[in-house]
Amino acid sequence: MRWRLLFAFWVAGTLTSPASAADWYNWRGPWHTGVSPEKNLPSKWSVDGENLIWKAPYGCRSTPLVLNGRVYFINYTGEKETIQERVMCLDADTGKLIWEYKFNIWHTDIVTVRLGWTNIAADPKTGNIYAHGTQGMLYCFDKDGKVLWSHSLTEEYGRISGYGGRLCSPIVDEDLVIIGMLNSSWGDHGKSANRILAMKKDSGAVVWWCEIPGQPNDTYYAVPVVAVINGERILVTGTAVGSVVGIRVRTGELVWSYHYCTTAVNVAPVIDGTLVYISHGEENPDNNVKGRIICLDAGQITKGQPKLVWQVDGIKARWCSPILHEGRLYIADEIAKLYCL
Repeated sequence: MRWRLLFAFWVAGTLTSPASAADWYNWRGPWHTGVSPEKNLPSKWSVDGENLIWKAPYGCRSTPLVLNGRVYFINYTGEKETIQERVMCLDADTGKLIWEYKFNIWHTDIVTVRLGWTNIAADPKTGNIYAHGTQGMLYCFDKDGKVLWSHSLTEEYGRISGYGGRLCSPIVDEDLVIIGMLNSSWGDHGKSANRILAMKKDSGAVVWWCEIPGQPNDTYYAVPVVAVINGERILVTGTAVGSVVGIRVRTGELVWSYHYCTTAVNVAPVIDGTLVYISHGEENPDNNVKGRIICLDAGQITKGQPKLVWQVDGIKARWCSPILHEGRLYIADEIAKLYCL
């Protein structure tokens, strides 16, 4: 199966950071919210040419990134025994292929059409790209495709690939690259658990591990979000044990946890000040209804648990992460029905 990947770009100016206003260096944008800062964009476009700058015969399941005039994404190539995953880089102005890096697949039963499930991460300060392969390889590339370092998460740390392509995506925060996983290894990691790993982004050296309390119920692919809450940098993420947690991103210390689902949480949170919004589409732990959307105040922690501000049950928002814009929360359920709260 092949996909065609289509892009259109409108550059609105520059920012004071190394990345420009048109850059999209996180899967949910520069603010990790799914909201673009761009204004006055064309209201429509067409693959036949209307407002279309270029098109290229490539595709991907996950979100392409745009950084410093280049487009990066992960997908697969080949057929049957020659199938590989690859990271690709295109010129953002022309769609011309600049480089591609192919790598083999092993230690997984994930089917071909679900390869390249993870989102890649970009570091706007260095221009480096981070990619998590299905077989467990975590790569750091420079902008020209040179491998600066890599880790085999499966072989080194006992990472579990799970079912259906559900693998976690890396994120970059300050000098760290961070990734979640299910793993079972040696010593302190002997038992199976949902753990978060932070490494130095320039070398891949391990900085900290954080083990999520509870027994994993399923594989998961929630992407963490980092925000400053009460003056601290806190990583907030859904987990494989049905909770959402807050972790001190510089030390890996678990600050709080809130259990609200009987199985894995796959969506990313959205954060506004001290408020954390997140959902799930599975069974609730305290009633027979499926689906829940919650708002937590992570600025008010009692006995390791944030204050529940509100919850809405019955909306099975299992896959799609919420968007918060001008005081309204937009979220789609598993059959693509859109809600606004």
